[in-house]
Amino acid sequence: MRRLSKLFLLIVIIASASACDVIGDMFEITDLETHDEKERIEQGIMVYRSNYCGLCHTLQLANTAGTFGPSHNEAGVLAEQYINLASYTGTASSAQEYIRESILDPTIFYTPGYEATNHHMPAFTNLSDDEIEALVFLLTKQGRD
Repeated sequence: MRRLSKLFLLIVIIASASACDVIGDMFEITDLETHDEKERIEQGIMVYRSNYCGLCHTLQLANTAGTFGPSHNEAGVLAEQYINLASYTGTASSAQEYIRESILDPTIFYTPGYEATNHHMPAFTNLSDDEIEALVFLLTKQGRD
């Protein structure tokens, strides 16, 4: 009976710890301003995961921890900074345009610190317009309060 009690306690502890992580993720998403934003973020996360973006990129909201490419945790803020660099070779004039450009033609500009990597990002021209917009919305929101 003691062994069964200990096993039950261990299961409760593990389940509680797992629930905390899920609840934390849900809180981050539901803390958004509108229901529409929540749905768009969830769609972006789905596209992000289904296209394996997290194998190379870190995005806390999607629970990914890739290391080959730049982190996406601050993507929206950094995109605005990148388009203002003297070394920027793309054509975007907003964070949204930069992120879209980076998805469709990632070799137009290499993120600072990743110019010499052997693991350059492929173009994701196979994505539908809706999928691209979902990713753009998701990533543009990152790093903004």
